[in-house]
Amino acid sequence: MVQMNRIKVVIDNVVYELSSGESVEYIQTVANYIDRKIKSIYSAKSEGAINPSLRTLFVSLNIADDLFKEKDKVKELEREAVGLRKEIAELKEKNERLEKGQGNVKAEVKTEPDKTKVETDKPKPAYKPTHKPNPPQTKSQKPQTTTNARTPQTIEPISEQTKLEETTQKQSGQVPFEVPKERK
Repeated sequence: MVQMNRIKVVIDNVVYELSSGESVEYIQTVANYIDRKIKSIYSAKSEGAINPSLRTLFVSLNIADDLFKEKDKVKELEREAVGLRKEIAELKEKNERLEKGQGNVKAEVKTEPDKTKVETDKPKPAYKPTHKPNPPQTKSQKPQTTTNARTPQTIEPISEQTKLEETTQKQSGQVPFEVPKERK
């Protein structure tokens, strides 16, 4: 046997005592809904008092309107769900076909390994540097490192041979650019 819940609710400024097999919260929600509908009828009719039977008719019509609109929404959602179920079934079928096709490809690879050689089996050409390595340095000649905003650079110390070559170039006039001497 269903337990009957008793609750007092206020609808249109009148207290009613109701009994229902529904929860107390649900009964209160329904009563509040009816009360809001009645108040919406009052606010729509600002000329004065509305006949109670006419008010009941308007509230009933508004509730029936809400009910039919919600039923239409449910039907639309059901149609959408049917379409989505069909789409899911099609995608599952397509996925199964792809997986089955992929299984066939795997079987072909296993049965015909000589046809599936990869080009990476070819030997790679030896690496050839594009720049000349720096000459070996003595312990006294440590490179100086400077940082540039773009790339770090290493400045090699000038050897005695390089100094001699620069001096010879200056004396023979082969240097196109020269730093001007300081004026006194």
